[in-house]
Amino acid sequence: MGYNYLYTKYDLALGKTLAAPIKVALFEKKMTVKELLKLLKNNGVNLNYDGFKSAMKGTNPYIKYLVYYSKIYFYLGLPEPSAEYLLKCNQRLEEIKIIKSKQALE
Repeated sequence: MGYNYLYTKYDLALGKTLAAPIKVALFEKKMTVKELLKLLKNNGVNLNYDGFKSAMKGTNPYIKYLVYYSKIYFYLGLPEPSAEYLLKCNQRLEEIKIIKSKQALE
């Protein structure tokens, strides 16, 4: 990627891991990113669309703080991110990817 910070790859991996529950919640609640950002904005949390999208992809090394994700977790009604919960969400996310790829083929 070319970032100078030694731990960038870990920050990106952490962001991707913390994003999994959000992605699962959006899929299960049939909610779009724009709807989520509007909900957050109405509650005083103003997030940049492009920054949010890159954080969800795990490609934004500048969004690495738990507080960023915890605000989103709160408004989506998600539990605190324990290791078990994050693993479960990452597994569910893999299932969702398969579902979406099947839907795209139909």
